[in-house]
This record gives sequence, C-alpha cells and structure tokens, in this order.
Amino acid sequence: MACLFPVPALSISADTATRSRRIAGPLLIAAGVVLCAAPAQAGNEIFQPTATCTGVNCGALFVDGTIKSFGTSAGKWVAEVFAKAGECFRLDVTGRLAPDNHSNLEMVVVAPNGTVYRNDNKGSGSCTDCPLVRIKPTPSEGWYTVSVGTSNGAAVDENFRIGFGRYAVANANCATATPPLGGASADDINQSIPAAPRPGFDAPGQ
Repeated sequence: MACLFPVPALSISADTATRSRRIAGPLLIAAGVVLCAAPAQAGNEIFQPTATCTGVNCGALFVDGTIKSFGTSAGKWVAEVFAKAGECFRLDVTGRLAPDNHSNLEMVVVAPNGTVYRNDNKGSGSCTDCPLVRIKPTPSEGWYTVSVGTSNGAAVDENFRIGFGRYAVANANCATATPPLGGASADDINQSIPAAPRPGFDAPGQ
C-alpha cells in the first residue's frame, strides 16, 4: 500500500471539501493509497551575522541546548550553523545549566568540506571543562555541523549554553585556533578559500 503525503491545502469552501472527501476517500483506499504523516523536515539551521567587536564572545548568538539520553544509550545535541569562508568562527560552551549533572562535555564541528574540529576542555573561564572550538580561518562557506555530547560517550541528561560568533579572521576571539583533526595545515585550508570575497554580502549564498 502506497503512502500519499499531504500537500498544502487549497482555498476551497467547506461544502466543496466535504463532498470531495466523500468521493475521494473510498477511491484512494480502493487504489491502495493511504494518507501518511509527512516526514520531519530539518529546522535546526542557525544563521548569525558577523560582529566587528573584539571582546570575548561579543556579538555572539547564545542558545540553550539539552543532551538527552535513552537508558544506557548516549545522546548528543546537534545543530547546523552558518559561516562564510575565511572567517574566525568561535563556538563556545560557556557553562552547564541547572540541574547541573557535572558532565564532561565535548564538541565536534564538521565543516562543509569535511574538515573536523574537536575540543574537550578549554581550561579557562567559569567552566574550565566545557568545550571551545575556534576555527581560523573557516575553510568553506556553508553550514557547519555542531555536535555536543560527553567526552567519554557516557549516557547523561545535561543542559548547557553555547555561543556562536563570527568575526574577521584576525579578531581576538580566534587568537588561538583549534587545529583540525587529520593534520590539515593552514595552507591546505587557505587554498579552499575564495581569494576575493565580495564586500557587502553576508547572507548564505550571496
């Protein structure tokens, strides 16, 4: 039996809709077609404009996230966050939120070109064992997959706050860059960055 996913409703009268359902229902069932729930669509893409300030996490977008586990199966929090090529991209878990289960969190960021960045303990600030990833320069334009979980893969429930900041590549928020996994060099990353970015454009695809 085939599934027919619903489409946006047309602007028709209630009387016409009632007659249509009386006719269409039996015909669809006879044809082996049933209405099914539409598949879930992604809605976790985050866009944050660039900031020109230089203070720690200034101009960043802060989001509260939750890691949910199922029994002994570990969960993780995942989002897609936009950045352009050749930027400073700072992703900072600033703390755990109540109820604080004192989980040792870890962040993994995958760039659109597949470059992977990972951090466990930033060693500074109010949450020294929270992760901080500073990508400098960002290797490509697009949505970066950000995953926050536990460093040892433990199944926990934990609330946290994370900030996303985009800055010029020389901004102090990326004074020390997180090295990519796999040994990619800065030269390798720079080769994938457009040589002449177009001024005045900051939105995706522009």
